[in-house]
Amino acid sequence: MSNQADGTVIEIAGSAGIQNILGIHERILTALQTDKIVVLDLAWAEDTDIALLQLIESARRYAVASRKTLVLKQPARPDIQCDLERGGFLSTDLDRMFWLQAVAITP
Repeated sequence: MSNQADGTVIEIAGSAGIQNILGIHERILTALQTDKIVVLDLAWAEDTDIALLQLIESARRYAVASRKTLVLKQPARPDIQCDLERGGFLSTDLDRMFWLQAVAITP
């Protein structure tokens, strides 16, 4: 996790599945509680699964409710996009903007 002028960047690297989701959850929650802008970098995430997508979706809703900004550093990779489609995470224009265009959705 690093603090920058444009927010806290959380790099999610290595295995990012159910086995490691608690640590990822703690990092995201801490950042959202202390900073107005949180940027998730999934470029080096491996072994992603539905747990990571559910966590990010929950964090996104928490951010909006808390008047914070959560954004992806880059659009979701093609392998993650397949999981997003299968899991029904791309059902609205706002969903697609967040996941596929890395656009911040603010309250």
